[in-house]
Amino acid sequence: MKQKIKILLLFALLQLPVQLFADYGNDMATKASSYIKNNNYTDAKYYLEKASDSGDAWSMQTLGWMYLNGVGVSVDYAKAKKYLTDASDKDNTYAKYQLGFMYLYGKGTDKDYTKAKQYFKEASDKDNIEAKFYLGLMHLNGLGVTKDYKSAKKYFEESSNSGNMWSKYQLGEIYFNGYGVTKDYIKAKVYYMQTSEDDGLKEASKEMLVLIDKNIAKESDSDNIALLLKETKQKKVSDTKYLIVIGAENYEYTDNIVYSQHTAQMFLEVAQKTLGISQSNTLDLTSENASMSRIQMEMNKLLRRVKNGDTIYFYYSGHGIPVATQKNEPYILPIDVEPEFISEAPFFKLQNIYKTLADSKASKVVAFIDSCFSGATDGVSVIKGVAATRLKAKNVTFDTKKMVVLTAGKDKQYSNMYEAKKYRLFSYFLMESMLKGRTSVKDIYSDLYIKVKDESYKMGDMKLQEPTMSGNTGIKL
Repeated sequence: MKQKIKILLLFALLQLPVQLFADYGNDMATKASSYIKNNNYTDAKYYLEKASDSGDAWSMQTLGWMYLNGVGVSVDYAKAKKYLTDASDKDNTYAKYQLGFMYLYGKGTDKDYTKAKQYFKEASDKDNIEAKFYLGLMHLNGLGVTKDYKSAKKYFEESSNSGNMWSKYQLGEIYFNGYGVTKDYIKAKVYYMQTSEDDGLKEASKEMLVLIDKNIAKESDSDNIALLLKETKQKKVSDTKYLIVIGAENYEYTDNIVYSQHTAQMFLEVAQKTLGISQSNTLDLTSENASMSRIQMEMNKLLRRVKNGDTIYFYYSGHGIPVATQKNEPYILPIDVEPEFISEAPFFKLQNIYKTLADSKASKVVAFIDSCFSGATDGVSVIKGVAATRLKAKNVTFDTKKMVVLTAGKDKQYSNMYEAKKYRLFSYFLMESMLKGRTSVKDIYSDLYIKVKDESYKMGDMKLQEPTMSGNTGIKL
């Protein structure tokens, strides 16, 4: 299939429609255009030749296109080259693109990548999207130029943004195979979905979509977090980064949260390695350290050390609880606090947690909250003996310029365990995304949103979980 697609990519653009709505130079060209619109190339050829003799570049380019593709005439590469060269000399952009094509594939001439690149570049500089596609193809395959995935991606993106489907398909190939980028099945899927209704790419795109879904399912069949962590190169440690990790699992007054402690401890390792955070700048509040006094005291101590320009990463996995007497104000729950009395500990109000982080001298705060505030986790009520009702927590405000927050779910949803992997669901895909090299919060969110939502569907309608993102979505890790 791959070889078939490569061949299609090399020759599919030969039959691009001629530009019919140009600013014609004379009456002969105008008459020729009317015949072409009616697919009468025999009469069109007569007027095109007359207009070309008068120096009309559009007519020259159109005759060149006809001889190159055998439209209304027999294929004649010599005549195609002559007419296209004459039009190119008059700065006709489309003629430059077609000459580039002839030199790239040796149509009526020896292959000459240097000339092909020259003509494509001249056409590209005038925003010819087909020329941009071919420049991308040359850089992707090292045709007459040093193989350069970054340049290939740039040209494909420029062409794709103007609607070129072949460039969209190639961007799917780049992300599917990891050519110069981190392999990203989700991004590849987005591009293939866009090309799946294109007549020339429909079959190939749908085959790739099936393959992507199989690969995603295969990845989900094994716990690859530990493996990815082992294979990930340690990022250079920076003294400007601070990490706070709270993992509350073994609760004294309510049900435990399965895998919360293990997940939090693994996230700590993933963050330290992928973000370059030192042990001395890391606050480990897992296991028995997830108590009320330890969380409040240790957080305040660490935040005093933060300086202007620094970054804080905050992670929480544990119970979230809405306080009914405060209009469902959301709180995080330390392991040693009774849920009914959390309202007496204002430090743990989610609004105050965010404010404490944002009021520090840090220039950037990134928070990951693997908790829902519906009053239940894994379908079990936070308050023992009370049915797992679904409450909608009060909206929380924070500094949206310096802070971005990703949470496990929305509104009345539960946060789920990922039994097959022995992790919390949201955190599993968050760590996987970070370990695969994503540094944009927006990209991380797009990736884990799809995966968390799809996986939660398999758990049943009542377990639907859709992560949320709010704040400064342009922040990079």
